[in-house]
Amino acid sequence: MEITNATQADLSEILRIERLGFTVEEAGTKEQYQDRINKLSTTFLVARIDDQVAGFVVGPAIKEKYVEDWMYEKTPDNLSEGGNKIIFTIAVDPKYQGYSIGSKLLDAIKQNAFIHDRKTGKPNTL
Repeated sequence: MEITNATQADLSEILRIERLGFTVEEAGTKEQYQDRINKLSTTFLVARIDDQVAGFVVGPAIKEKYVEDWMYEKTPDNLSEGGNKIIFTIAVDPKYQGYSIGSKLLDAIKQNAFIHDRKTGKPNTL
């Protein structure tokens, strides 16, 4: 398994996984995910197995301490350093569930937070 930053080339697989895990009302749109990939390029991670996206986590770095509803409609800008690390979404393709992919994605986003001196919900934890 490889964890990398999401790119626009991953969009169709991200949307497929999003739709498997969330209702139509809850799922993000294509446009929202395009915007998230563009604005959150260093904090939107995908896990790949055999070159296929198996899961993803969206964890922007922002001023606010908590996720707010408006953030799902209008992607906030990532801070370059500092700020708070929040998790918008984490999703794993059902066929890859049970292989600790979600845990590995959270570990990777946690490492990203520490490298860039971001605050998390509790000191030294995510």
